[in-house]
Amino acid sequence: MCKAPDEIYESGIAVGREQGEKAGEKKGEKRGEKRGEERFAALSERLLRDAQLEDLKKAVSDRAYRGRLYREYRLR
Repeated sequence: MCKAPDEIYESGIAVGREQGEKAGEKKGEKRGEKRGEERFAALSERLLRDAQLEDLKKAVSDRAYRGRLYREYRLR
């Protein structure tokens, strides 16, 4: 038996919603990645300018320490 028009419509809506959510997630991930790279680049520039090479080395691998430096340098 054939699906009722309402069922076909609802199915299409669900598929479209799922595709839209996936596209939105991908776009958001790219935007977040770009912002994170820019933020770390700004931190790196400041640490290099201040000759804080040990801080930069530690910031690369220690997330909590990197967060502390972001706050210290007021990088949002």
